Amino acid sequence: MSLSSPLSEQINQILSRLSNDIEGNRLQLPSPPENLVALRKLLQEDADNNQIADLLSKEPHVSARLIKLANSVLFGSRAHVSSVKLAVTRLGLQKVNNLVTGFAITQSFLSLKIKGIEKALNRIWLTSEHVAGITSTLARHFSTIDPDKALLAGQIHNIGQAPLIIHLNTLPELNEDTELRNKVIHLVMQRMSARVGSTILKKWSFPDDMVNLPYVSSAPLQPTPRVNIANLVQLGMLMKSCDFTSPLKALPATLLDSPSFALLWQDEADALKELNFIADEILSTQRLLRSM
Repeated sequence: MSLSSPLSEQINQILSRLSNDIEGNRLQLPSPPENLVALRKLLQEDADNNQIADLLSKEPHVSARLIKLANSVLFGSRAHVSSVKLAVTRLGLQKVNNLVTGFAITQSFLSLKIKGIEKALNRIWLTSEHVAGITSTLARHFSTIDPDKALLAGQIHNIGQAPLIIHLNTLPELNEDTELRNKVIHLVMQRMSARVGSTILKKWSFPDDMVNLPYVSSAPLQPTPRVNIANLVQLGMLMKSCDFTSPLKALPATLLDSPSFALLWQDEADALKELNFIADEILSTQRLLRSM
């Protein structure tokens, strides 16, 4: 396609208009829910487990999810717990904060039922939970990073995509031309989703290392002597096409060539052996997220 073709001109006009909308804060970006804001406030005030449990008990869906996770094998379940207070005690306040934040993000995806783009939004969410299951398991086995933080990192790495899909759905010219729509969506996700995602994470008061995660797919990572949260997200994204339901026999070339790969494994054979060993745990984590 020529750069001067009418289709290219349309695409450039839409991209320019969308960029102006982003700069002018005209995109509908999700805000942190009241229960998450209240939880963070209590944590800053060094509230005790009783106060945290009282707050979370007011949200039946949140409290039910916490209890379910507290009883999960993935979170070291022993005796069954049936109350929010016991779940909070077992999980710890930092885990609770990460998990409740993850619930809020999940809800922001699942509550979006917009005619015509349900499948696109569902694909975005499925990708996030797929990557989250990988990042969390890798963190648990190959790093000193909190697996719950890694889980949350996987959930938020593509958080900028949904608002863009929603905004593009409002442009009538895209609904009338399938070719134009597909090309615009591809370029918008490639060029703008990281900026929007980072803006959302700043709005939600995430720390800097998490705010920059949406850029992992588009910017080279800085060399590091040990694995960090960005490395885990990069690995999760590069492994999202892997089928962990059967023994892996080969890994994507993009994964083998990534700087993050060398931080964990010596070669492909080493990686295959260890990934096949933890495959069931990756799948269990992904299923657990899907059931939330």
